[in-house]
Amino acid sequence: MLLASLVLVLLPLSLNGIDRQCVNFPEEECPPQDGCIILSYIKHNDSLLCCHFETPFLLQEALGEKIKEINEIKPGVNITALHIRNVSFYSLDVSALNNFPLQFVSITDNSVLRNLSGQFNQFQSGPGCLNFSTNNLDILDVNILKNIDKLQFLDLSQNNLTSLPHLPDTNDTLHLDISGNKNVLCNEVKAIMMAENKPHFERQDNTYCSSSQTFHWFNSTERIPLLEKVCPQGHDYKCKCETVRLFIVPGKPPAYSVQVDCSGQRLTALPELLPNNTVHLNISNNNSRLPTTTTTVVNPRLDRTDDPPPYYSCTSPSPSPSASGLMTCNQQSSQLKLVSSSLSLLRTAAKVMFEQRDGQSVDLAQVGGREQACESPQAPAGGLGNGKQTEMVAAHTGCYGSESFSVVSSLTPLVSNLAYKEIRVFIADNNYISSILNLEGSDFIKTFNVLSLRKNNLKTLPTYILSNTFDRNVNSKMYLGLNKLHCDCNTAQIIKMWLFTNKKYVLDVEDVLCDNFKERVIDLDKNLVCMTQRVWTDYIYYIIAGQVALLLLLVSKVSYDYWVFKTTGYLPWPASKMPKMPCDWLFES
Repeated sequence: MLLASLVLVLLPLSLNGIDRQCVNFPEEECPPQDGCIILSYIKHNDSLLCCHFETPFLLQEALGEKIKEINEIKPGVNITALHIRNVSFYSLDVSALNNFPLQFVSITDNSVLRNLSGQFNQFQSGPGCLNFSTNNLDILDVNILKNIDKLQFLDLSQNNLTSLPHLPDTNDTLHLDISGNKNVLCNEVKAIMMAENKPHFERQDNTYCSSSQTFHWFNSTERIPLLEKVCPQGHDYKCKCETVRLFIVPGKPPAYSVQVDCSGQRLTALPELLPNNTVHLNISNNNSRLPTTTTTVVNPRLDRTDDPPPYYSCTSPSPSPSASGLMTCNQQSSQLKLVSSSLSLLRTAAKVMFEQRDGQSVDLAQVGGREQACESPQAPAGGLGNGKQTEMVAAHTGCYGSESFSVVSSLTPLVSNLAYKEIRVFIADNNYISSILNLEGSDFIKTFNVLSLRKNNLKTLPTYILSNTFDRNVNSKMYLGLNKLHCDCNTAQIIKMWLFTNKKYVLDVEDVLCDNFKERVIDLDKNLVCMTQRVWTDYIYYIIAGQVALLLLLVSKVSYDYWVFKTTGYLPWPASKMPKMPCDWLFES
């Protein structure tokens, strides 16, 4: 589709040197080799300059060493500004910079850097300044600014961005520079300009956005409510849906491609329904664990001596321990339903009632002539929380409650759900996805453009699933960093070489780590993990040599004894001490 560039016409604005707040050291100040040095820059008396790093891992190590040096040797130094330049890696997780109380961060002049992910911690005091200019950025985490509510200046100029991050909602003093990004979509820029607390744009004369030549506004008021209606949402989450392209084919109605953002929504699974023509799905940062209450009720009959007694395991589908509802219970082949006035057995004394298949109700709490209830007087007022497993035990009735957790961990809908058939960009960073085996042979693995699974729970990487992907689609890009694989000999011999071979497509191979070694996968030494079993056949030659030596010794001894007997007439020791055998008469003549 042809694209047309539209110049943004904005009101003129003058700043009294606000861009000077961002620290900016020239290249001449860099150390000769990779490292970080403390410098003074205008009003930032304690600034840190880091240059020439080849991997984010080495940068993080250098920052850690600098923290230790400051704490032990220079306790009076307070680093508030950081400048990173001239690095040669593709991706950087900015959360690695949160160990400093930074107020001013510059990541500039990095021609290889393409992706910034993660989130900044909220700056400790005063306004903040972020300068990400003059890089090669084309991917920027939409929530990278989520925790910064006092940001005053953001410079994204001279990059290759097509989309912009979410800006702070309460920030009406932000100065934004997106000049030099000619591929930024006009609908995103327009949304920022129409926001209630819109920022002030810098360098308007060099600020452009990109839009389809067929872009127009017909049916816009009708299309937006329809898109909101089909956008994934529930009682505790609501995704954001946007149209990103309009396709017009002669003889067919106009078709919109849709981008769905479900990041940070505390989802426990991928959405079941998506708008038609969804090509971009972001489910990053859904790693908040939601509790699911499970209650086990043991038959409290006092006349039973079974050990263990019969029990029923009941599970509540509601993540809220205070919700009323229906629990399904099972005892071997009998399926029962637990009806409770409140599933919050931790806070209220609720009778335990069962309704059997034939409709007859049985109150197990009254069996044996006494009425009991399941409760826990020490339970917290807020119910189950803090991600801890909680157990309640009530005497006599034998009622037990426990808590489990549900998180996004499966990619099955990408294969089995027809709503996902058009997905080309799938971003699922910072979740608990543990395997990509479900993608084997799927259409998605053959046609995707971007697959980002950074900071998940991947323990192995089945390379055979991806063996032909990059040959069929040379535009595919993957992100697998911050996953901790279980490193063994197979990892060192196969996965490591596969990462090296496909470094052009897997853009953060430097960030793929081992969980059982303090190593990156690409640095894994196969001599360390490939411990071959000892081959005992190597010792057969020593055994044969020993047997030959014993045989020669025996022949020599017999020959010596025979010679002594012939010359002296008596047998030497120990032959003389041996008892006579029945066949000795043959040799006495």
